[in-house]
Amino acid sequence: MNEMVVGMAPQEAAPHGEGALAFVVGTLGFGFESESRRGYFTEKLGADSSASDRAKMAARLLDKETSIDEAGDLVWMVMRNDTAYYAIQPEGPFAAAVYRRLVESLSRQEKKEIDRVVIPGRVRGSKRLSDGTTVPVVVPSLRGMTDLGVEGVMTMLAATPERQTPEAPRDRRKRVVSLCNGQYDMMNSHGNGMNSRALDYALVSFLQNRSMVEPLIAKDLMITKCENGRSPISPPGADSWDVQITAAPSTADWLGHLTVSLTIDIGDVVPVIVGSPRVRGG
Repeated sequence: MNEMVVGMAPQEAAPHGEGALAFVVGTLGFGFESESRRGYFTEKLGADSSASDRAKMAARLLDKETSIDEAGDLVWMVMRNDTAYYAIQPEGPFAAAVYRRLVESLSRQEKKEIDRVVIPGRVRGSKRLSDGTTVPVVVPSLRGMTDLGVEGVMTMLAATPERQTPEAPRDRRKRVVSLCNGQYDMMNSHGNGMNSRALDYALVSFLQNRSMVEPLIAKDLMITKCENGRSPISPPGADSWDVQITAAPSTADWLGHLTVSLTIDIGDVVPVIVGSPRVRGG
């Protein structure tokens, strides 16, 4: 298996060719094709507003008096550390629905309701941005788009009161914030290699699965290591990868270690978990 320690990422190749699958995780941003396009939005948002104000732009695009079609007049981007690393280009019969999803996610992001967006799709060439940077273009798959955030994990943990852990709410939030930030740091590949697609999907699924998150929060465990490699057994037509996520306590107590193993099929544009997660230790 390939191993990745927290804070370090395997080297990724340059973006694959036309039609390559990508699994992109980051924050949302947008830009403009031209200064005249920027001027249009500056005028619509008001003289005292910047056309780059994400919160105001999201509010405008969600306003019932404004057509969602204006979302297509922006250059949508997935950001990492405030730097664009993918442009987003919705296509096909669901393009309008994808744009609406992007606007809704941008609004939630600016309200601090989510931390990251997840966009699986296919690479369709590249785009030169207004700052001169050239980035690959991803055509999203609507059914696989989702959001990640501390608030979502907190809501998930509170969904079944009888199973809540005894920590005070402040302690629980602190642990959830630490867990999420650690996961985000690990999702720092380019999103188009086979091993990175499998790993990133596993990490996203982890944060959305109460049975995997609860033990870590209850026992104050942190993810310390991820390993992945091709599965020795794969159904016909599938491209299965085994991912093993190890969590450990902050102290040197090896008896407290917990390991979660998942098999991920990355053969389709939206990866899926094969079977059930296997949890050992804890």
